Amino acid sequence: MFLLKRLLLLSVLFLSLGQIVNAQSSVNGNGVIAVAPPAPAPLVCLSPGTLAFGNVTNGTTSNPLTETITNCGNANLILNATYFTITGTNAAQFSNTGAGTCSNNLTITPGGNCTITVTFSPNAVASFSAILNVQDNAADSPESASLTGTGVSAGSGTATPMLTPNGNTVFGTLLASSTSNPASTSTPTLTFGSQGRLTSSPALTMLVTNASGVNLTVNSGTQLWNGSGSLTLSNPYAALSGTNSADWSISGGSCANGTILNVGQSCTITLVFTPSASTGTAETAVLTVNDNGTTSSQTMNLTGTSATVTSVSGCQTLNSASTVYQLTQNVSGTQSCFPVQASSISLNLNGHTLTYGSSHTTLCVFGVFGASSTDLSSNCANGNSTGGSWNNLSVYNGTITEGDCLNPNDVHIGSSAVMSGGSSGTGISVFNTTFNTCSEGASAIYDLNGFGTGWSLHDNTINSRVVTAAKRSIFEGVAIVCDGCGGDSGTAPIIFNNYITGGPQGAVYFNSGAGTQLYNNYGKTGNGGATPGFLNGGTGSLVCGGANANPYTNAAGTTPSNAGTECSNDFVFYAAHKNANIHDNYAAPNGSRGLFIGNAVSGEVMSYNVTNPVAPMAKNNSEYQGCEIGSAFAAQFDNQPTNGTFSHNTVTGLANTCAAIGFRSTDSETYTNVSQNNVYTVSRTTNSPATPCPTSGATSSIYNAACAIGFSMQGASLLGCSTCNTKIKSINDTFTADTYDIWMDYDGCNPHGSCSPADVMPIFQSPTFNKGTAFPDPNFHFALFSNAGTDHVHVIDATFGTGVSPTDVLIQAQSNGFGAASLYIDWTQTYTVQQSSNSAPINGATVTLTDSHGNAYACTTNSSGVCAPLTTVLTSGLATPPVQYRNNNDTGANQLDNGYNPYTLQIVKSGCTTLNQNSITISATASITKQLAGC
Repeated sequence: MFLLKRLLLLSVLFLSLGQIVNAQSSVNGNGVIAVAPPAPAPLVCLSPGTLAFGNVTNGTTSNPLTETITNCGNANLILNATYFTITGTNAAQFSNTGAGTCSNNLTITPGGNCTITVTFSPNAVASFSAILNVQDNAADSPESASLTGTGVSAGSGTATPMLTPNGNTVFGTLLASSTSNPASTSTPTLTFGSQGRLTSSPALTMLVTNASGVNLTVNSGTQLWNGSGSLTLSNPYAALSGTNSADWSISGGSCANGTILNVGQSCTITLVFTPSASTGTAETAVLTVNDNGTTSSQTMNLTGTSATVTSVSGCQTLNSASTVYQLTQNVSGTQSCFPVQASSISLNLNGHTLTYGSSHTTLCVFGVFGASSTDLSSNCANGNSTGGSWNNLSVYNGTITEGDCLNPNDVHIGSSAVMSGGSSGTGISVFNTTFNTCSEGASAIYDLNGFGTGWSLHDNTINSRVVTAAKRSIFEGVAIVCDGCGGDSGTAPIIFNNYITGGPQGAVYFNSGAGTQLYNNYGKTGNGGATPGFLNGGTGSLVCGGANANPYTNAAGTTPSNAGTECSNDFVFYAAHKNANIHDNYAAPNGSRGLFIGNAVSGEVMSYNVTNPVAPMAKNNSEYQGCEIGSAFAAQFDNQPTNGTFSHNTVTGLANTCAAIGFRSTDSETYTNVSQNNVYTVSRTTNSPATPCPTSGATSSIYNAACAIGFSMQGASLLGCSTCNTKIKSINDTFTADTYDIWMDYDGCNPHGSCSPADVMPIFQSPTFNKGTAFPDPNFHFALFSNAGTDHVHVIDATFGTGVSPTDVLIQAQSNGFGAASLYIDWTQTYTVQQSSNSAPINGATVTLTDSHGNAYACTTNSSGVCAPLTTVLTSGLATPPVQYRNNNDTGANQLDNGYNPYTLQIVKSGCTTLNQNSITISATASITKQLAGC
C-alpha cells in the first residue's frame, strides 16, 4: 500500500510538470523558462494493508484491531463528514468501535495520523472478508484496506486446552501421565489473598496448555484428555468478566491472539489485582480463555479481598489481631524475622522477598513463626520471641529465603521458613510463595505437634537444597511437615498445587488430620548421586556453596555429619493418617523413594498418582554405608494399615547399583489392604553393572545390586507382630520387571522359632506379569523366595507375558531359617447349570471339582443357574480356586507339583440326574455350561 501511494505521488508530480510546461510562462533574457512550483497536496497512507482477525468463535466479537491513517503528503488531509465505510460481501460482520482517534471532518497535518478500531463478529462458521474505505480530500480518495476473519464454532478443533494457576510448567507439561482418573475437574482458582485497597498485587501467572492426548493434573482432580493436534487461541484470546472484573487486569504473558500451541506446549497469562471495593469485600472475577479446542471457552476463577493494610518495611513482631500486614520492600533479618503472636493475621509479601537468618548465632531461626515457650527446646528458644496465638495465619504472594545455610542446626525442627508450634495454629494458610531453604533439617513449612485443623497449603514453589538431616527418624528436611497440623475433628487439611524440588528426605509428610487431602503436587526429592547444589548453581548472594558443592562447610569451618548423602526416610509423599486421600500427585524420586501409606491407620486412599524417578538410588546412604536397606521402593504399604487402597497409580522404578521395587508390602495384616489397577514398571538402567542379580544369599546382597523387582513382601514376625499373618490383595495390577516380578523376602516366621502361625499370604487376583525389555537381567525369574519361609502365595487368573513362565520360581530348600513355602497358580472356573429339556437355569445345584490330590472345590448355583467361584480351603482359612501348579520346597529346592490335574466334576441337584465327568484339565480361566437331565 505504501508503494502504491508513492507511485501515485510520482504520477501527480509528472502531471503537475506537464501542466507547468504547457502553461503561460515568461522567458528571461537568458532564454530560461520560469516554472511555478507544484501546489501542495495531501496523501493518505494506510497501515496495515490488511486487518486479519484470524479465528473468532461464532457468535462472539473479537478484540479490536487498529488501522492507522497517516498523512504522507505536504498539505492538510481533511476527512469527509462520513470519513469511512465498510463494503463488500461480509461488511455486516465488521464494525468500527468508535474507540479510535479519527473522526468526521478531522484535519490531519502532514506527518500526522489518526486511528480507526475495527471488530469482527462472525455469524456463521465460515471465512469472511470486507473492505474498509477511507474518504477524504486526497486526490486518490477513497483509500482502502482489506478485512479478513474466520468464524469457528466453540470446540470446533481437536485439541484439548487446560488452565492451571500460578504458571508452573510442571502442571502444564511434566505432569502428563498415563493415568486416567475419571473424576470431574472443577474450575481452577487463582487466589490473590487480601490486598491493600487501591494498591496493586504482584503479577500472578496462569498457564494455558494444549493437553491433547495426555492426562494432566489440575486444580482439583484429573480427567482424561482425549484431544489431538494443535491448539489455536482465538481473538480475543482472553477476557475478564464477573462482579469485580474491573479490579483485575491482564498485565502480560506469552499468550496472544492467534498463538498456536502444539501438544504439550504452554503459554502464560499474567494478572494483577487492584481492589477498589470497600475494605473487607471479597472480590471475584472470571478469566475466560478462548480457543478452537474440543471444549468451549475455559475459565479460571479469580479471588481476592480488598483490605486496609498495615505497611511493613522490616522484620518485626506481628501482634495485632485481624490485621493485614503488607510488605513495601524486601526485608532481611539476621535472626528470625516475623514472630506471630495474635490470631487472624495475614502477611502479604506483596511480591517482595523475606530473608531470614542471614547471620544468626542461635540454633533455630525462622522466617515466619508462632510458638509458645514450651514449643521450643531451650537451645532453640534462645533469641526467639514466643507467646500469644497464631490461629488463621495467612502468608502469601512472595518469596521466603533462608539467608545463611552454612550455619549448623542441631535440633529437629531446624530453621524452617514458616513454623507453627503445638499450642496454636488452626486454619493456617500459605500460598503463592516461593521458598528457598538449605540448612540442616530445614523445612519450608513445619508444624510441630500442632493441634490445629484446616490447614491450606497450595500453589507454593519450594526449592530445598538441604543436604543433611541428622535425625532422619523424625523427618528432618522434608519440605512440608504436618506433624499434628490437623486434628481428627474439624476441617481436614488440604495440600495441593505445590511444586517441590530438592531435600534429602521428602516433599510432604503428614501423620495427623483425618481426611487430609493431598493432590496435584509435584515432588522431586533426594540427593541424586550426592551432588547437591543451591538454587541457580550457587550463584548470587546466597552463600550455600557453588554448583554441586558436596559436602558444604558450615560457618564454624566443619562439615555437617552425613552431608551430601542419602537419608533413609526418603519417600517423596508420605501418607500416615486415617482417611487421607492422596491423588493426582507426581513423584520424581531423585535417588530416593516414591509413595508411602502406613503407620497403623485406616482408610487411606492413594490413587491416580505417578512415580517416575529422575535418577536411581546410589550406594551413598550414610546410615547403611551403601544402599538403603530394602532398596528404592517406588510405592509401599507399611506398619499395619487397614482398609488402605492403592489404585490406578502409574509406578516406575529404576535400578542401577542399588535395587528398585515397584510395590513393597511390609507388615500388612489384612486383605482389606488392596493394590488395584496399578501399573508397576521396574527397569535396570542401561549402564547397570553387568553382574546379574543374586538368586540366593542374604537379602542385603539383593538390595545392593542392580535388581529390578515388581512386587516384594516382608513378613510380620520380624517386626514384632502379634499374629505373624501378613496379608495383602493385588487386583488387576500389572507388574513388569527386569529381574523378578515377585520377590518374597523376610518372609514370615522362622519355622524353628516361637512364632505361630507363620503365614504370609498375598493374593494376586487377575494380575499381568511381564518381563522387562529395557535391560533385562540374565537372572530373570518370575518369582524368588528368600530368607525365612513363606506360606501360600496365590496367583489367580494371571496373564503371563512373553518370557514369563508360572513355573519359573526359585525357592530355597527348607532349613534352619527357611521354612515351607508355596506359590500356587489358580484358575477361576465358573459353571452355569441348566435343564437339558429347555435350557432353563437350575437353582441350588451343587457343583464340585476334585483335584487329583483329593481337594474338593465346590459352590452352589444361584437363581440364574450360575455357580462361582468354585473354591476350597487349602491354606489357613483362605478359600482359593482350583490349582494348576504349586511351586514349593516340600522335599527340596525349586519343586513343582503339577499333579492337581486331571480333575473330576460332579453336579448334584435333587430331582435331576447327577452329572459325573472325569479327566478335566484346568490350565486357564473358564466359563462352562452344563445341562442336567431328568429335571
